[in-house]
Amino acid sequence: VGAFNYQGTLQIGIHNESDVTQTGAANVSLVGQLGDHNVSDVDQTGVLNFSAVGQIGHANVSDVDQLGFGNGSGVLQIGAHNNSDVFQLGAFNGSLVGQFGAFNHSDVIQLGLGNISLVGQFGVLNDSFVLQVGAGNFSSVGQFGASHMNTTIQFGLGNISTVTQSN
Repeated sequence: VGAFNYQGTLQIGIHNESDVTQTGAANVSLVGQLGDHNVSDVDQTGVLNFSAVGQIGHANVSDVDQLGFGNGSGVLQIGAHNNSDVFQLGAFNGSLVGQFGAFNHSDVIQLGLGNISLVGQFGVLNDSFVLQVGAGNFSSVGQFGASHMNTTIQFGLGNISTVTQSN
């Protein structure tokens, strides 16, 4: 619904599922899935939001919700049973999530203006939760190995957080 929205999906494999809903103008969604039983859901409301989702493997799940102006999200999951949830409300928020392995879970919630979140998880059974409320906050999370847990919560302006965990 709206004008000049673009959506492109490429699926190779069996029983992959993609659902894209766009309301507004000039939103872009790109989805690529290779493997089986991967699920992607993208909801964009507003103007100039961008989402790219790539999933390779088995039973990975991605959910992206963007409401506002100029938000950007990138998700890449390679492996099995990885789960990523991204929620962006506001303007010019940016999120990148990369999960490689199995049974990793990432939640990113951005409310405000110009917040940036980077999440990379490599291994199995890693869990990350990032909440950013405000403007110009930056969070970086790197988890390598097995069974790490991260919770990052930022309220305000210009906060910076870097988390690295490995075993």
